[in-house]
Amino acid sequence: MPRTPWIRTLLLALVGTAFTVLLVVDDAAGADHLTNLLLAGEAGPSVDAVVADIPHADLAPGRGHDGQQFYAVARGPMHLDEAAEHLDRPRYRLQRPLFPVLAWALHPSGGGTGLVVALAVVGVAGVVLSGVAAGALSTALGGGSWPALVVAALPGSYVSLRITTADTLALGFVLGTLWAAETGRSRLGVVGAIAAVLTKESMLILLIAHAAARRTRASVASAVAGFVTTAGWWLALRVLVEADGPQVTEFTWPFEGMTAYAGDWLDGRNTIGAAMAVGTFALAFVALWRRGPRHPLFGALAVMTAFASVLNASVIALDFNATRTLGPLLALAILTLGTPTDGRARAADHSDRRPVDDARAVRPAG
Repeated sequence: MPRTPWIRTLLLALVGTAFTVLLVVDDAAGADHLTNLLLAGEAGPSVDAVVADIPHADLAPGRGHDGQQFYAVARGPMHLDEAAEHLDRPRYRLQRPLFPVLAWALHPSGGGTGLVVALAVVGVAGVVLSGVAAGALSTALGGGSWPALVVAALPGSYVSLRITTADTLALGFVLGTLWAAETGRSRLGVVGAIAAVLTKESMLILLIAHAAARRTRASVASAVAGFVTTAGWWLALRVLVEADGPQVTEFTWPFEGMTAYAGDWLDGRNTIGAAMAVGTFALAFVALWRRGPRHPLFGALAVMTAFASVLNASVIALDFNATRTLGPLLALAILTLGTPTDGRARAADHSDRRPVDDARAVRPAG
């Protein structure tokens, strides 16, 4: 198994991150206040929490976006009921606690501008992590370390940082978990899986798909850890948090989310979301066709493509949503195309990489 060029991988990830940060700084330069990074809406679910801490907060028209709700949780993540008062779907939002918990750890004294900065710092760290993990995974599969730069500079990385969401951090954790599974690091993979699903629970689908396709001890251990964590936290939230409000269904028939919004795209609305959706699915199909089932990431890519196809228009058609929601699928497609089909870099000789269903031992003759 080739060694990971960690220094070069880190440098490439830092270059990609610098590019993303510069885009965010340039876009937010005209804002009245740093709270513009939260995109808290004047009629948003968390506006009361934001304004209570920062009376001069920069508010967006309408409901705003998701960053405000991560802020509401980060003010006091141990007080679930209090945080739930400022969330549109409390159990759904609280299913993803790690991003705001990490920000709270940097700024444990409550809300305010310092907490906004802490969320931004964790967001930047997530971009770096996603780049490093992508480069390491590519190297482990026999490719180059260049994905470290590319993944850190993806549109989803920019949007996640611009509106303060957990998507890029979750991508970094899950790619790191795949790297650990491919290199036989079971314990590290378990930690990464737990972090990934607590950052964004949908990462569990990727972990299970990878484990089902690879069937190695490390990949299965990661998937099991992710499943137990997700299920356990889901059950805990049913006990700890009241949630009687309306729920939203993010799923529909395959590709209906794109076809239903095609007219708006053709009218020039959310053209970035259109390019992201069409381009990502196109690249995923090319990767599946060119690499085939023998590729180590084929199973994960196939399942994530199917999963993304049933997301509704609000998730995969809008500029600020499609870019970050389809980020894992785009990263997987890039990594699949950028690494060899034969998986020559697999750690086949590692004791922790033997298939879990291969319990037979070769006995000497006689």
